[in-house]
Amino acid sequence: MSGLGGVGMSVWLFGPAASYLLGLLSLLALVGLAWTAIFSAREEPSERLVDLIKALRGRRRR
Repeated sequence: MSGLGGVGMSVWLFGPAASYLLGLLSLLALVGLAWTAIFSAREEPSERLVDLIKALRGRRRR
């Protein structure tokens, strides 16, 4: 909910246009993070999954 408070504060300080730009920038940032996460996961999914599974199995056995 802090994000909504930040948007309200930006409306109060800078007006609705700045709030719109702030929302657009945050949306683009989220899309960019999701995009990079998807493509970094596509590059080497097997190695990461194998390491994760080995770590989980090692913790269970100990």
